[in-house]
Amino acid sequence: RYFLVLDDVWAENFQFWETLRLPLMDGGKESKVLITARSKLVLKGMPTLLCIHLEGLTEDPCAELLLKQAFPNGCSSQHPNLEKISKKIVKRCHGSPLQAKLLGCLLNNETEEDKWEDMLNEVCSLEKDTNGILPSLMISYNHLDYHLKQCFKYCSMFPIDYEFDRDELVKLWMAEGLIQRSRSRSTLEVIGGKYFDNLLWRSFFEVSGNQGQKQKYRMPSLMHDLHDLA
Repeated sequence: RYFLVLDDVWAENFQFWETLRLPLMDGGKESKVLITARSKLVLKGMPTLLCIHLEGLTEDPCAELLLKQAFPNGCSSQHPNLEKISKKIVKRCHGSPLQAKLLGCLLNNETEEDKWEDMLNEVCSLEKDTNGILPSLMISYNHLDYHLKQCFKYCSMFPIDYEFDRDELVKLWMAEGLIQRSRSRSTLEVIGGKYFDNLLWRSFFEVSGNQGQKQKYRMPSLMHDLHDLA
C-alpha cells in the first residue's frame, strides 16, 4: 500500500490522470492519494472521494500582512486613513497572502493617501484584463526596475519548484551580462547580491529549505504565471 502526495498539480487533461492511474492500480485497498491544486478542473479527470476547498485569508489578517510589508517598523496605526484603504485593497486579493505581500512591498513606507488610492485603482483596473494573471503579480512586475526585470526574466526559465543557490544565481547573472556596474566601487558580486535580495524582499523569490549549510531558494509557483509576460 502507499500514500502518495501530489502537490500543486496543474494537469487538467484526462490522459495525464489515466497514465498515472494505471501503475497505481496495483496498490492495496488502503492506499491513498492526496492532491493539492489551485484549479477545480484538475480534479475532474480523476475520481475523488473527498474534495476540500481551502479558503484564503480573511480580510483582517490579509490587511495586517499588507500593512506589515508596507510599514515594517509597525507604525501603520499612526495612519488610520491608510488602514481603511488597505481593507479595500485586500478585498481584491481574494485571500491570497502572496498578493497582499506584493502590494504591501510596493507601498513600503508610503504615507501619502493619494499613492494608496492610486494602487487601489490600479488593482481594480487590471482585474478584468490580466489574461489569467493575478493583478498584483502584473503590478509588481511592471514596477520593477529594468535590470531586475531582466534578472527575473532569466529565472522564469526555471521549472516549478526548482531550487537555486543565491551566490550561484548571481554568477549566472554575471555570465549573462545582466548586472550593471555602478558608480560605487562595489563588485559585480555585491551588486548582484543586492539584486537578489531586492527580488527576495518583493516575494519574487522565497526560501525553500537548506541543503547542508547553504540556504536554498525558489520562485513561488504563482510567479511562473508571469513567464509569458516576462
